[in-house]
Amino acid sequence: MISLMLVAENERESQVLKMAFEQRNIKVIPSKPTYANYIKLLQYLPDVVLIEIPRVNMAQLKFTDMMRQHKKMKKVPLLGYGDKIEEGVKRGIATKGIINYFERPLKFTALITIIGSILKQFQKSLDEKPPEPGIEKEKAATDLLNPQIPAAQKIELVRAFVSKLLAFPFTIAKVLQLAESEKSGAADLARVITADPVISAQIFKVCNSVLFASLNRRISTIRDAIVRIGFRETKNIVMGMSVLKLFDEKNQSLGFDKVDFWYHSLACGIIAEKLAKQMGTINAEEAFLAGLLHDFGIMIFSEYFPTVFSKLLEETTTKACQFIDTEKKILGITHNEAVKELFAGWKLPETISEAIVTQYDFAALKNGCETPVQKMALCVAVGNILAKTAFLGRECDLFVQPLENWVWDSFKMPLGFTAEHFAQINQSILLYREFLGLENREFPLRHEGIQEAEQKRIGIGNLAGHRFMPPLIYFQKQGFKVELFNHTSALSACDRKYDAIILWGGPDLTVEMCQTFMRIAQYTAVPPAAADAVKFAPVIACADKEASLFKQPKTPGLRILENHLDLRELERTVMQQLMPAAEPLPVNS
Repeated sequence: MISLMLVAENERESQVLKMAFEQRNIKVIPSKPTYANYIKLLQYLPDVVLIEIPRVNMAQLKFTDMMRQHKKMKKVPLLGYGDKIEEGVKRGIATKGIINYFERPLKFTALITIIGSILKQFQKSLDEKPPEPGIEKEKAATDLLNPQIPAAQKIELVRAFVSKLLAFPFTIAKVLQLAESEKSGAADLARVITADPVISAQIFKVCNSVLFASLNRRISTIRDAIVRIGFRETKNIVMGMSVLKLFDEKNQSLGFDKVDFWYHSLACGIIAEKLAKQMGTINAEEAFLAGLLHDFGIMIFSEYFPTVFSKLLEETTTKACQFIDTEKKILGITHNEAVKELFAGWKLPETISEAIVTQYDFAALKNGCETPVQKMALCVAVGNILAKTAFLGRECDLFVQPLENWVWDSFKMPLGFTAEHFAQINQSILLYREFLGLENREFPLRHEGIQEAEQKRIGIGNLAGHRFMPPLIYFQKQGFKVELFNHTSALSACDRKYDAIILWGGPDLTVEMCQTFMRIAQYTAVPPAAADAVKFAPVIACADKEASLFKQPKTPGLRILENHLDLRELERTVMQQLMPAAEPLPVNS
């Protein structure tokens, strides 16, 4: 399915273009030329961007500059349209990365011809057609979006609809039974695997591949394969393969890549299992499966209710909010609540289903994390946040929240989640990827993000004293030169070291505390002359929404964000602070 982001001010013209494009099977993503739409750009990664260039065009040029500052968006063809302009102005527009400019009145046939020829360069075609939703799916979607239908009825609707089309894998149930038995061994697991010829064939294939070639012995039995892979790893691989087999490989919804989603889910499962083993009081296999299925409902919505899912994703990216909050607002239910009843019908352990539903409320466990459900929910929630922070796959948002020190105390991890821990997770993902047959993607050593990130220096002030801070890992993965300091650091030691400063605080962060850091001079590669005015590094404060600085008048030079946020919003804010001001182009002489 070909996607086109239409960035327009003229609403009537925009609607006409949208209808015309969709008649040609091109999915239109409406947008505005604002920094607020940065998240929508990164989530959808459209095939083409068409932007209206009006007479007053500062916002449009800032938008194009923002696009070209991101490595992935830099590759996306950018087309412009507007009133008739002189050739010199067209050349000026071309310097902004706009490869074609169409003058009004627009000739749609010519526009389609140009788009088609551009897409061919990327091995894409306008002949690609979106999947047909079907009458039954449309009826279900209408009911889910109807605010008059009670939440309980919508949950039952999802359960009944999906149950007719999807059966829980028998293999997973058997593996979980083995996990509960202390007497089970490789022979028992081998019998379970042998009963599924597809899984058996894949395990044989990978075990006899280059991945294990150094062992110089061909595997001929499943039991030998289990010994070679490892008993625990084999159980997880079998459960992962069973879940992946439930869904079509093709993407149904724009802005949502199934391969990215499975990588994210796999990472969450691996991390949850590791944290469960650190706790030592809950079933590690169940923790892996809970992490793997932590957002299973998102896949259900994407696969079986694509109309609903598309509406939810567009609202989420437009408002830069959390996907689950969008669900509550539009549907009155969440994807996790919707699949809880489905899991019950599948006889999935209640600990897993309850943990999946309560994972987003883990902050309430600060005063006590005692029951298996609470411990499992904490493992899953932290796995989800860590996977998002480190770009281990991708789903519908990049929302994170602070992992306070009590979280790490619960896991007996005095240093928090370290670089060594992430390295172990990466190695596990590489192993599982081979068995699960996931597309080989470049991850997670470096995120393809902001242009020339390696030339930028960011100082992160740990004013909350947390052992783990999402912005630190997030910007390191982008290639930024990141340095950590705390409230006791000498300000003179920070002078002229950073292009931007991020302050990570809690509910006690004040404007006065931030102002201390607003007098740090900005980094410059060339030492300034004595007479040059000092430029101060821009400061971005991330704090608890209850912090007093949200209730005080705005302070010039200080940007304030909640520390429960989509990390792309923080990225956008940093980029906005570092980008030079756009120069307007005259459209009419």
